Amino acid sequence: MTTRPTYPCKRAGCRFTRGHRRTSDGQYKQLRMCSPHCRVWDMRAHRALKNGNADEAAELMRLSALLDARRSPREEVPGIFEDTRPAE
Repeated sequence: MTTRPTYPCKRAGCRFTRGHRRTSDGQYKQLRMCSPHCRVWDMRAHRALKNGNADEAAELMRLSALLDARRSPREEVPGIFEDTRPAE
């Protein structure tokens, strides 16, 4: 069995390693982020930057400190999964 290299999460400040997922053809693919929390935070940050939303950016900075304080990538951080998009 070969060992797969591990790389850190793509979210700046995150110290956890990215996981691997097995594809349908039996190969392994490295995930982009260490957890769904980091992925949702990253999507919200890109949306706030694109829309120029300073309030959302400030909230994301607060949530970033909570994400950085986690002891494991599976630890829950309240407020990450809130839908902040405007209603259509």
